[in-house]
Amino acid sequence: LLAVLGAAEVAPYWFGMQAEHAYNDHLQQAAQDGRFTVSNAHYERGWLVSTADATITPSALPLSVTVTSTIHHGPFPLIGELQWTAHTALVTSQIGLPFPPGLPPLTARTLIHLDRQSETRLALPAHKHAWPEGGGVEWQAGSGEFSASGEARRVKASFVLPALEIRSTEANASFTRLGLSVDRRPAPSGLSLVDFSVSLDRLAASGPQGKPTLAGLRLGMGSEESAGTLSLSFNFEFRELNDGEVAYGPAQLTLKLGKLDSALLAKYQQQLTAAETAPAAGQQAMIGKTLELVAGLARKAPELELTRLSLKTPGGEISGSGKLVLDGGKLDVAENPMLLLSALNGEGKILVPNGVVKALAEKDIHRKVADLKAKGSLSEQEAKQLTPEKLAQVSAKMLPRTMDEVARRHHLVPDGQDYKLSATFKQGRLLVNGKPLEQPLRLAP
Repeated sequence: LLAVLGAAEVAPYWFGMQAEHAYNDHLQQAAQDGRFTVSNAHYERGWLVSTADATITPSALPLSVTVTSTIHHGPFPLIGELQWTAHTALVTSQIGLPFPPGLPPLTARTLIHLDRQSETRLALPAHKHAWPEGGGVEWQAGSGEFSASGEARRVKASFVLPALEIRSTEANASFTRLGLSVDRRPAPSGLSLVDFSVSLDRLAASGPQGKPTLAGLRLGMGSEESAGTLSLSFNFEFRELNDGEVAYGPAQLTLKLGKLDSALLAKYQQQLTAAETAPAAGQQAMIGKTLELVAGLARKAPELELTRLSLKTPGGEISGSGKLVLDGGKLDVAENPMLLLSALNGEGKILVPNGVVKALAEKDIHRKVADLKAKGSLSEQEAKQLTPEKLAQVSAKMLPRTMDEVARRHHLVPDGQDYKLSATFKQGRLLVNGKPLEQPLRLAP
C-alpha cells in the first residue's frame, strides 16, 4: 500500500517534468523552423498543475498573440471529460488575439500523449463589433482541430467559421462556412511537404456596383516527393459566379510545378534559416545562393504545366492548356543569369467559343449606344426611335464587324466556327498566334 501511495505521489511530479519538456520542445521546434518567434516565455511547475505564459509572433504576420496555459499533469488528468488511458498532460490555454478590440480569447484544449504526440481542439467565441464610423463585423462561433507529432514535424490542422459578415456605410459582404485545412509532413530529403486548402461555401456582397455572389470556392495546394524530385500542384475552382446579370461556372484552374530537385531545395532552406541569424554580409550572400539554386534546378528541366483551364459561360466553355520548361542543362546560368530567359521554352493555347465573342460584341454595342445617350450625341427624336426592336436591328447589323474588333483586341484568331489564342515562348521571344507580340496581351473585356 505504501508503495502504491508513493508511486501515486511521485507520478504527477514525474509527468509534470515530462509535460514541461514537451511544452518547451514544441516552442523550440516552432522557433527553429522560423515559423514563429517566441518571447516572454515563463513556466512554473507544480505537483499536480503547472502554468505557462508565452508571446508568439508568426513570421508571416505583423502581430503577436499571448498564450496563457494551465497544464494538468498525467498519467490520468481529471479535468473535463475523464481520460481512460494514460497521458502526459492535459493543457487548457487562453489565446489572446490583438484585434478586434474586445474580442474574447481563443480557447484550446490539448491532450499530450505519452509519446508526446498532441491533439488540440480550438474554439473561437462568437463576436460582434461596431465601428465608430458605421458598420462593423460579426461572426458565429468557430471551431477547429490541431494535431502534431512529438517532434512537431507532422502537423495537421483544420478550422471552420460558419458565418462572417462585414458591413460598412457603403457595402456589405457575408461569408458562409469559411474553411481552412493544413497538412505538413516531413519528406525524405528533409523538406517539409505541405498540403493546404481554403474553402468558402458562399459569398454575397451588396454595394453601389450591384449584388454579386460567389458559390463553392476552393483554393488548394498539394506537394509530393518521389525519387528526389518535388512536385507541387495548385488548384482553383468555383461552382458559380454571378455578377448580378450573368452567371458563370463551374470553373477550374489547375497548375502543376514539377521536376524540382529536392536535395537542392533542402540545402537552400538550411542556408536561408542560417542567414536569418547572420550579419548583413551573410544575408547579401544569399543572393548568390539563390542564383546557384536556380541554376541547379534548371539542370533537371523543371516545368510548369497548365493541366486544366475551364470556365463555363452562357456562350460556351472557355478552355486551355500549356506548358513552360526551364531547360538549363546545357547552359551555365550560374555565371550568366540572363541565359535563364533563353532557357525558357513553352507553348499554350486558349479556346474561346463563338458565343463568348458574340456576347462581348453585343455588350460593346450596348455600351457604345449608352455612351452616345449620355453624351447627348443623339437627338430627342433619335433617342425615342431607338426602341428595343430597333436596337436589336442595329446590333445585328453591327455584330459581325464588332466581333472582329473584339477578336483583334483579345488577340483571338478564327478556329473553325470558334476562336483561339496560341502562344509560344522560345529563346527569349514571345509569339502570339505565330507572330511577335506588338501590343500587350489584353485579358479583360
